[in-house]
Amino acid sequence: GILFKEAMGDNIVTQNYATLIELPESRKAKKPIFTELEIKKIEKASQDGDTWANTILILIYTGMRVGELLTLTKFNVDMENMIITGGIKTDAGKDRAVPIHGKIKEYVKYWYDRPCSYLIDRNSQKISVDYYRSSIFYPALDRLEMERKDRKIGRASCRERV
Repeated sequence: GILFKEAMGDNIVTQNYATLIELPESRKAKKPIFTELEIKKIEKASQDGDTWANTILILIYTGMRVGELLTLTKFNVDMENMIITGGIKTDAGKDRAVPIHGKIKEYVKYWYDRPCSYLIDRNSQKISVDYYRSSIFYPALDRLEMERKDRKIGRASCRERV
C-alpha cells in the first residue's frame, strides 16, 4: 500500500512485481439447498415429533448458520413479537432481527419453553457445532433418507437454504 508507493517514489524499489502475478478466478463452492420436497419431508418428520428435524426447519426458515443457532439464548428470542435477535459471522449479520416464520413458531416455542438457558440444547447443555452436525443434523437427514453431497466427516456446511 502506502509504504510501497513511498518506496517507489524514493526510488528504493523500481518495479512492483506483484502486478505481474495472475491469480486464477476465485470460485466459492455452491452449497446445495433443500428442495421443496425435502422441506416437506422435514416438516412431516417435525409434525410427527422429530424434535431434531424441527431444528433443521429453524435453520432453513431463519437463514441462520448452525453456530448462530446454537449460541442463541432465550434472551435472544422475543416470542411476543416473533423475533429472534442473533447472528455472529459478520458485522452486517451481528445482532440482526430475524422474524420467526409461522411455519416454525411452534418449534421455536417448544425449545423456548424448555428449562435450559440456550434456545437449543441437549440434556440442558449447550451443543457444539461439530456435535450438532455429526450427531444430530446428518443422522436426522439419514432418517429421512436425504443424502447431502457436501457431507464431510466432522465438518460440513448446513446452511443449505437461506
